[in-house]
Amino acid sequence: PVPGCPFTVSLGSSQSSKEVIVSGLTSEDGVACMELREGIFQLRFLPAAASDIALASLDETCCTLGVNDSGDVSPAAVEVGIRAAEVTIFFVDPAGEPAENCCCRIEPRETLVAEPLRLDSGSTAAARVSLAYFEQYTLRISPEDTREYQPQILQFSVHAPVLTVVVRRSLFGAIDEPRLLVALDLSSSHVRSNLQEVQLGL
Repeated sequence: PVPGCPFTVSLGSSQSSKEVIVSGLTSEDGVACMELREGIFQLRFLPAAASDIALASLDETCCTLGVNDSGDVSPAAVEVGIRAAEVTIFFVDPAGEPAENCCCRIEPRETLVAEPLRLDSGSTAAARVSLAYFEQYTLRISPEDTREYQPQILQFSVHAPVLTVVVRRSLFGAIDEPRLLVALDLSSSHVRSNLQEVQLGL
C-alpha cells in the first residue's frame, strides 16, 4: 500500500481531461476514498506533489475509472510505478549499541529473486543497498551468515533513505578455542534468570 499519496479525479474517458472534481490523499491502507456518481472518470495519482521523499520518488500514474449503477468500481486496485533508491541500513543491538560485522541476507517478500542480497554491516555497523520504496522485504540472519548474532527473520518496508534494524547478539559469539572454562557467579539474580540461555549457548 502507498499511504498519503495525492490523487485527483476528473470527468471523462480521456486522460487529457483537466476538470478535477475530487482530490485528496490515500489513507494509511493506501485507499483513495471519494464519492462519485455512475460514469467514467480519470483517476490520477500524483506522488511528486507530496513532501515525503519516498512518495516523491514514485511515478505519476493515471487510469480510467468506471463506476456502475451498483456503485462498483473498476479497476479496484491501481499499481503505482516504484523506483529503486540507495538506502542506508544501520544495525544496532537492543541496547542501542552499534552491531558491527553483522552479516545477513535481504530479499523481496512478493518478488521471486534468483539470489538474495548479502549484506555485512562491517566496522561502521551500517550498509548501503539499492531497495525499492514501499516494497516489502525479509531480512534473515542465519548461523551460516554469522555466529556473532542470533538467527532472526525481520519483515520491513522502505519509507525513507535511512533504516535502522535491531539485531540480537549471541550469548558467546564465535569461539575458536578447542577448550575453555566458563565460570558463573550464581549470586547474581540476572545470571540465575538466564541459566537456560547459558545452557543452550554452551
